[in-house]
Amino acid sequence: MSYPPDEHLLRDLPFQMEQVDELRARAHLVLGPRTVLDGAPDPGPIMTAVDVLAGSLVGRVVAPDWMATADLSLHLGSGLPVEGELVADAAVIRDGRTTVVLDARLRAGAPDGPTVGEVVLTFVRLPRREGNLDLSHFPVERGARTGFVAAGPGRSGPFAGVLGLTVLDPAAGGCHLEVDEYVRNSFGAVNGGVVATLAQRSGQVLAAHLLAGPVRTTDVEVHYLSQGRSGPLVARAEPIRAGSAEMLARVEVHDAGRPADRGPSPVVVAHVRSAVVTPAT
Repeated sequence: MSYPPDEHLLRDLPFQMEQVDELRARAHLVLGPRTVLDGAPDPGPIMTAVDVLAGSLVGRVVAPDWMATADLSLHLGSGLPVEGELVADAAVIRDGRTTVVLDARLRAGAPDGPTVGEVVLTFVRLPRREGNLDLSHFPVERGARTGFVAAGPGRSGPFAGVLGLTVLDPAAGGCHLEVDEYVRNSFGAVNGGVVATLAQRSGQVLAAHLLAGPVRTTDVEVHYLSQGRSGPLVARAEPIRAGSAEMLARVEVHDAGRPADRGPSPVVVAHVRSAVVTPAT
């Protein structure tokens, strides 16, 4: 099975992965026009790179079983860099019978740089199905960086634009994403980091509308409930807590192409905290 295809978001996302040992791995995300937005690292590329890194690491841990992301939480702190690299130093902190939990510390510039954030993911173990990648068969050289970036120019622009994410209704956090091979994962569903990006952007769009100014996402909690396969994926947000300088939004992402007989279950339910951008932040 050839994954990712030549034209795919992972080809256009500037990051590399590095296996440290059986339970640890790193992602090195290059900061630049694709991954920095409004003077800060864009949460979407961070969540996508870490989700891919975690899937690669956990896939080896659970082999010959398979896995799916159940929860992802992102928390961004202060001192975030806007150039160089953002390093996600990931480790499996629980390898259970039914779940695996991974913690990724985000560090500025290098693996020994200051901690500037954290991503925690929970995976559920699943029986292997025909067509699932068997990551245990892929050779890994510890300490060597590997990536997906294609030799060609690929798509250009900020991450959300590259994905084709569009804002339809700022007053409701309404965001829209068409589903095609560019955003699918190895088993045909929309990449988990892409779904998280759609939810994050929905919450941030609503916050910017209600707080009437530029905002920045600081925290994202994503609960994966089903897979987005048909599309388009549609996100809507509602405020849970709003002040003069920050807002917490609840976001639902639905697959508008989901067959009617399967019911209206959301793909994810997420909570997104955004804060007004000030000179101090």
